[in-house]
Amino acid sequence: MLVKLIKLLPILFFIGLFSIGAYFTYLGASEIVEYFYIKSWPSVEGQVQEARLIENKVKMASGWSYFYENELKYTYTVGGVTYESWRYSNNPFRRMDTEKIQAGKPAQVLYSPINHSYSLLYQDFDPDSILTLMLGIIILTVFFLLMKYTTVGKLLNSWGKIRAYWLR
Repeated sequence: MLVKLIKLLPILFFIGLFSIGAYFTYLGASEIVEYFYIKSWPSVEGQVQEARLIENKVKMASGWSYFYENELKYTYTVGGVTYESWRYSNNPFRRMDTEKIQAGKPAQVLYSPINHSYSLLYQDFDPDSILTLMLGIIILTVFFLLMKYTTVGKLLNSWGKIRAYWLR
């Protein structure tokens, strides 16, 4: 039984390699597509009701770490309907620019053309999404090269051979 499990390890490696490559490719591509989708949203002028940046200090093993929390509320009107929202950016870790966003002042609001109640004040592009996409493509390229040029990869190209390999 142990010998059969050891024979299964290369197959599990290939499945894991493909899964990781596919995940990173999907993650990077979806963030890039989201950026360009949000870029096409219409905008209106809204009114900022509340805007505060809350600093949280947390004791870590290596010292103190600071985390910032955006506390925001703004209103905007689309088609005669007034909406209220709290979202600053499509990146939840983006720290609010308190010089531009201040309570009582107007702000440009990007809103979804499909669901007007979903809006943002700042559209963020994370350059790491390009690196994530490239990493996924590299991992998938390695996977396909291993599938083509290794004995185990050639074995995996045929299900009948996999069963024969497992049942030996």
